Amino acid sequence: GMDYRMDAFINQGSYYNGWADGNNIGFGSQNGQYWARSSDVVYHEYTHNTVYHLYGNDWIGDPNNWYTQGSAMDEGFADFFACTINNDHIQGESVGVSRDLDNTLEWDPSENKYYDCRVIGGACWDLREAPDIGVNYANELVFDALQMTPHAYNFADFLDNMILADDDDGNIDNGTPHDDQICDAFINNHKIVGTYLVGKINRNITIDQSVIIIGSVTVTSGATLTIQPGVTVEFGGYYNLTAKADSKIIAEGTEDEPILFTSATGTSRQSWKNIYIYSSHNRFKWCTFEYGNWALKVEGYPNFATDNVIENCTFHDNDQALRIHKNTATVKNCQIYNNRHGLVCCNNTQVDFTANHIYNNDRDGVYTWSGNHLNFLRNVIENNGLGHSSTCNGNLYNFFGCYLT
Repeated sequence: GMDYRMDAFINQGSYYNGWADGNNIGFGSQNGQYWARSSDVVYHEYTHNTVYHLYGNDWIGDPNNWYTQGSAMDEGFADFFACTINNDHIQGESVGVSRDLDNTLEWDPSENKYYDCRVIGGACWDLREAPDIGVNYANELVFDALQMTPHAYNFADFLDNMILADDDDGNIDNGTPHDDQICDAFINNHKIVGTYLVGKINRNITIDQSVIIIGSVTVTSGATLTIQPGVTVEFGGYYNLTAKADSKIIAEGTEDEPILFTSATGTSRQSWKNIYIYSSHNRFKWCTFEYGNWALKVEGYPNFATDNVIENCTFHDNDQALRIHKNTATVKNCQIYNNRHGLVCCNNTQVDFTANHIYNNDRDGVYTWSGNHLNFLRNVIENNGLGHSSTCNGNLYNFFGCYLT
């Protein structure tokens, strides 16, 4: 309850359907419907006032601007609580509204709040229906997230507050009990991406803000994960980021705005696990990889992969910087230093290495085995603990214009 009497006014005339002003609610007869007779509408308007008080006696969005995520949140949460109380994913069907929260809609800035409310409301409904979470806990989680400060005024920030509300040990880096279900409902079903990332990604997603991986992430089902220039991807623990054989990762930074893959918790080798690439046509440009185990492992699996490109990247302070298996790949203009192993290659059809600097690694600059075809052009491989390279089992090297020590 709201700890005060909320007056409800009926027979407000044909101009009104339902209304809420932050304190009271009212209902009219718009379109010949008696809106006060719809429990969906009553719960919807009551929720408006509840959220208004949770947000410090203010609406989430500007009531005069119907095209913001804040305004969509005002309507979406009102729809969600009406639907969950009535155990029905369609809001207001008895009075001709019929907003269905069982959907996979995504934010459309050209649509007004009565369209986009189904995005955030739908994400909350999908969480309610998720396995191993339960209706009561989902309702509680949404309500707790609404109470959190700083308050959320867009979809992504509300997702963050959902994760924070689910945390049970004060350490967000190690994940939360239901982070997988929360991210699935928001990210996969509605393309709402916040600060925290975990679980499977099965639709095309673009990350344009820095994120923290709080559990292993797998890109699957033909999806592409695109990481924009300037983004930092932090691993909250010993987790993987994996692209399955039918999916890919496009991480193309720029010289002025590189992409950083790093640890959220430490500055030593093996602070996070691996980036696994099992597929073809991935791109890593102007990226830095630091403090990982196998920072980047590009391995065709189950079949050989092709057309993987690593350019202008830096690998430092990892256990193994770059592993390439069963691939046709290009590695160009990269700096690989202060790792235990620099470059490791196994059973590749062809890998072209051009103008890379591989130096000051504890063991081999380049270690290869099991039948590679490797072309080295204008590389500098120097000052590595076990020399510039070592090999076994029939590797074919072509060195052109390289400096090897």
